[in-house]
Amino acid sequence: MARDDHRSHLLRRALLAEPVEGLDDVALCRAWRRSYVLLSQAHTNGARAEYVALRQQYLDEMERRNAAALQSWLRSGPRAAGGPERYFVPGAKRSDGTSAG
Repeated sequence: MARDDHRSHLLRRALLAEPVEGLDDVALCRAWRRSYVLLSQAHTNGARAEYVALRQQYLDEMERRNAAALQSWLRSGPRAAGGPERYFVPGAKRSDGTSAG
């Protein structure tokens, strides 16, 4: 197994091992960003579908926890690889290094 494939495999196992509901807000936001990496590296339609479904679970959980924060993040026009930390995690840093909360 190539090194990148091995890393992707380990990341996939880590993301799928923990129930979405068990993640704290920081871990949920991190998992969202990491799932994009897996999706972008998926080689089969089945793998892509699995990661899209996982990302949907993350969005559903974000909405369950804080629908207003999710809507604010989505209205900001985020990139698929971007993270919603500044909307969900008090004190999270913006991309320019300033505090969001």
